This record gives sequence, C-alpha cells and structure tokens, in this order.
Amino acid sequence: MKKKMNKIIIILGIFILSLSLIVFLYPKKCGNYGTAVARNLEEAPKYRDCECFGIKFSSGISIGGGYYYCYGICGRCKCYTYIADEKVGAKRIDIPC
Repeated sequence: MKKKMNKIIIILGIFILSLSLIVFLYPKKCGNYGTAVARNLEEAPKYRDCECFGIKFSSGISIGGGYYYCYGICGRCKCYTYIADEKVGAKRIDIPC
C-alpha cells in the first residue's frame, strides 16, 4: 500500500512540475512599443510596457514597433504615448491604461 501511495505522489509531483514549467516557460505578450508620434493626444497611438518576473525580450527590430514578450509572469503595466513637441521633439506622456 505504501509503495502504491509513493508512486501516486511521484507521478502527481512530476505532473505538477511539468505543468508549471510549461506555464512559466511559454512566452506571453507583455506589452507593445512603437515609433509613431502624433500632434495631439486624441490621435496618438497607445503603447504598453509591463513588468516581467522572468525574462523579457522584444519581438525584434521592425519598422513601426513591435511587441514585448515575457518568459515568466507579466506584472503591472504602464501605458504611454508620444506627442510632438517643438522644443524637445517627441515627448513621452504617461496615460492611464
């Protein structure tokens, strides 16, 4: 009886460990970025940058922007946009998500 119980516990432990590794190591979208700059806030595209508890990487160099991915758990997000400013050029403005 004890050997059978140990086998069940080992199989259950392996199953839980493999399931948690799959969930943790599967890349998830964790925000986006871009290069567009608008003249006013109504026309401005919204970008999102989230914290990653794990490894965060971008989708690569592309014209116009891309996505952030996270191997791990995505956390709090911040949203922002860029507005054209005569003095500074492009000015980053934080907006609510």
